[in-house]
Amino acid sequence: MPNFLEEIEIQLHFWPWSVEIPEESISLTGGCIEFSFCGSPVLSISHEAKLYIPSRMEQFKQLGTSYDNARYQVYETPHGILAGQAALKKLRIRIADKTFDVEFNARDAAARFISFIPGSASLSQKTSIAKYVDAWSQVFDDLCDKATDSIWEYTSEISWSVVLGYLSGIAKDATREPRKALIVSIAEDMINRLPVTVASARKILLRCRDFAPIHRFQESDVHCLRWYVQQPGRTKEEKAGNKQRLLAVVRKESFNTLENQVLKDFINRCYLESSRYLQGEVTQNKRESTRAMAVQSYKWICNTSLKETIFEEVAKPPHGIRPNYVLQQDTRYKKVWEWYKKLLKREHVEDSLWDWQSRTWADVMRLLIGVALDELRKKEKQKTQHGFLFEPLANAVLHLRLEQERGSRIVPDSLPGPFLITRIVNGMLCEKMVLEIVHPDIAQKHQIVKHLGRVGGHLYMVLYPLGSCSIKKRVFVFWSVNGAGGIEVDSDKMAISAYRALRQHYDRLSVRRLEFPSLRGMIVVSSLKEQNSKFFNGEKEKLPVLIIPAGPETWASAVDKLCVAIEEMLKKCYE
Repeated sequence: MPNFLEEIEIQLHFWPWSVEIPEESISLTGGCIEFSFCGSPVLSISHEAKLYIPSRMEQFKQLGTSYDNARYQVYETPHGILAGQAALKKLRIRIADKTFDVEFNARDAAARFISFIPGSASLSQKTSIAKYVDAWSQVFDDLCDKATDSIWEYTSEISWSVVLGYLSGIAKDATREPRKALIVSIAEDMINRLPVTVASARKILLRCRDFAPIHRFQESDVHCLRWYVQQPGRTKEEKAGNKQRLLAVVRKESFNTLENQVLKDFINRCYLESSRYLQGEVTQNKRESTRAMAVQSYKWICNTSLKETIFEEVAKPPHGIRPNYVLQQDTRYKKVWEWYKKLLKREHVEDSLWDWQSRTWADVMRLLIGVALDELRKKEKQKTQHGFLFEPLANAVLHLRLEQERGSRIVPDSLPGPFLITRIVNGMLCEKMVLEIVHPDIAQKHQIVKHLGRVGGHLYMVLYPLGSCSIKKRVFVFWSVNGAGGIEVDSDKMAISAYRALRQHYDRLSVRRLEFPSLRGMIVVSSLKEQNSKFFNGEKEKLPVLIIPAGPETWASAVDKLCVAIEEMLKKCYE
């Protein structure tokens, strides 16, 4: 196996920018690979090989384009194989008809649960980062609820201005309300519907054989007639015996239908989810909040409903439920079925989100940058003496996937821009530039960014000077680092590392390419420790670093920091 791995040349890199940086890379040549988790590591591998998560054979996601004459490709690394249990800390490499597993031991990578003791009650208690990953996903779910239907299938579209309003609303709610979750939406919608549905639960009449009094004997079948002729006596009264009962076909009411099986399982799951939410999300000072009270009341309704006698004979629903007419059309059960599907899907979705949380954080960064650019667009040139005027050249709206794709929700070509940027000096309009925003998933279509696969950027801004503009063509590289996924790393260490790596990448890329654009960069880091966003401007041999708390309630203020950071990057073009 070592010879095979050396042949396909697979390496792990500590940072997204560390591709082919020897001191920040490890060759995977067999055995268990140990390294210190720094946040969002990536893998590079020769293009003919493919990477998979062995537990479900899910393929890794490429980051940007291939590099070095299409010989190598960078891949994002799922957090699940870095911080999972021992049996899960491995990836699978497939090339041609051969497959091999590589094991990992990422020190300091955050675990998903507080305890992994089988049968322990603490098994379901999530760590802080696991709760925040769920919160990130909930943000995109809420935005989809606010969005309108898109002309594209399985997507929705929303204005960038609405996004900022939503983030501001989260910031206001955070002081008095716990995090919103799926069970909160269910409680708000079903708290009045559920008792009505249970009270009017659908029942059916089943044909069965049972002993009935003679005066109520109405229907029989072959089995009943066979029993009848075997009884002693000549008349029906004599055959009925002392109890005067005959075996007959009777009708009995039954609640054991598919729709009621779904209803019972739905109530059970809601009760458990309510308990988890109240235990894990509702702190002492928020027990009287609207969301906490709604979930608490809904939990009591679920507990009361489960004690109803109609559920005593109702069995568990079968696996792979195919909804019947009642679940799809009956007004009593239609809402139950819609929420039930989301509850069933939640577990699988959360597993995938945990694995690909670095991709989710990259989407968060793109979301915040998009909102920041929209805010810069709104600035009035009359009120600006020094700075930049942003004018959109196309009306772009945010497109979101209705379901996550390996942690990602933003459709790649729905970012804002391009923008016509005018420099303002002493209130006068001066030089003009065009700023283009490029997602790495569509980098292959871009004339410049398609050559930057080795850089590992999660977002690119390409600046084109117009007319007599004195600056050179530039590319701003934005990296997202999931610092919340492990022990906090010194921002200075990241800033120095990224600066040196970007300089080496430029030296390699500019060879034999005339007028290759200069490269500048910025790092956006998630943090569990910080309570407020912090922006560290790039100093000598350091790149700018923006630290954003993992909690969505702080993201509205992070947009202001990003506006400052983007303008600072543009100002440095003239220094």
